[in-house]
Amino acid sequence: MNFDKSDLSRMFEVQCKLTDLYRKQLNLKDCELKKAHSDIQLIKGILTGLKSDLNLKEEQFNYLFGHILEEDTNFQTKQAYQDFEDSLKKVHFCVQEEFKFLPYLSPEILLVIFSFLDFSDLANLAKVNRECHRVAKNENIWKGLCVERWGSPGNYDSYSERHKSEMKWFHSRPVISTLKGHTGSVTCISYNKGSSCFVSGSDDSSLMLWSLHEPDLNDPELFQQHHFQTKCFNRVLTLYGHGGPVWCCTETQNGEIVSGSYDKTIKVWNKSTSRCEYTLRGHSEWVSCVDSNQRAIVSGSWDASLKLWDLETKQNIASYSHVNQGSISCLEVNETHAVTGCRGKLVETWDLETGVIEQRYSGHKRVVNAVKTSETYIFSGSADTLVKQWDLRTARVVRDFATHKSHVMCLDFDLTSNRLATGSYDKSICIWDLRKPDKPRQVLKGHSAPVFCLEFDDHKLLSGSCDQTVKIWNFSSI
Repeated sequence: MNFDKSDLSRMFEVQCKLTDLYRKQLNLKDCELKKAHSDIQLIKGILTGLKSDLNLKEEQFNYLFGHILEEDTNFQTKQAYQDFEDSLKKVHFCVQEEFKFLPYLSPEILLVIFSFLDFSDLANLAKVNRECHRVAKNENIWKGLCVERWGSPGNYDSYSERHKSEMKWFHSRPVISTLKGHTGSVTCISYNKGSSCFVSGSDDSSLMLWSLHEPDLNDPELFQQHHFQTKCFNRVLTLYGHGGPVWCCTETQNGEIVSGSYDKTIKVWNKSTSRCEYTLRGHSEWVSCVDSNQRAIVSGSWDASLKLWDLETKQNIASYSHVNQGSISCLEVNETHAVTGCRGKLVETWDLETGVIEQRYSGHKRVVNAVKTSETYIFSGSADTLVKQWDLRTARVVRDFATHKSHVMCLDFDLTSNRLATGSYDKSICIWDLRKPDKPRQVLKGHSAPVFCLEFDDHKLLSGSCDQTVKIWNFSSI
């Protein structure tokens, strides 16, 4: 196969028209098209595609590529090249090479190509022609994408619905409900994802149980609504009994509320009777953190100790000292281990059976205020303004999340949706996409004072602040 300059010109003119056609069909925007190679790389990429599509030999390919570099290329070829370059820069880099030959590929080849693409590219390609649309909706593609992203199979509709729900967290303005009732800083929140209620604790020495269902509209304490009008939330009960600020709270698997306080005690509350059933004494300094598993309540304190309390008898069954590293500021437990953060700038993993610290994670420069764990990772937030993601297997930092301007006080994450939320003394809440950790995808500003605590589920985020309010950021009502 031999080419002269007129053949080359016609080839590029046809290519330009095809590229413009696909760009219009895909309705792409310039703001989405930031990635592009240099001129020569782009042209070489096109010719590489032509080489494969037209079964060119190496010398024929070099002949064509050489013509592009010649300074005396005729005006018609130059103009075709310029038109082609202008249009090509407006085509998304991830799919620009595939678009040019899609109408000529068999469905089997299209299926192989499409299986490597993500949701947005598949949605765009489905608009090219009927065959692309049919292949882009192939059940096997979407089943694989669902398994890869969420660990369970699905189809196009389920993927699309869940994807749109997740994107709301990154690109939309949530509905905010502000719950007032505490007369001091809201220091802690306990929310079991999917539950119909949650608990908040405050340095006014109280705990409050809030319902997430429609309230009794005759209740005199209704709450401010921001941005959009939505249903209000109802305070179910208020618990008083601590002799000082409440610093931490959790709910056990038995449905009991457990709280720790500046008064050095832990109290266990019955939600049905609104009564304190047990007061657990043993710490010599304020109780800063508390959590539970199926067997025990675990508490950490400024007395640099970790204590285990039997979930049934409420008796102290173990005490572990932590004197060398200072007070324990935060913890999270599973059935066999506890992960703690301390004033000694460390994150540590404890064996709850023996009290042995199995691993220390060193990297923070100031006190660690928050920890959350999964089977493979630990996330920690510190007064050094950083959030760190640690690999449990190697005890190394996977990445740092840096954007807050003051102490990170709280965090929560969900690996299934690749979402991380962090709250700070700078009054802001940052929402991160773990797949794109360079900067937060959204910054929520609504609190007028430092954010001390937060929890989230698939549709909403709960936060408590020094401004004495709890805010519910609802992403499902948009």
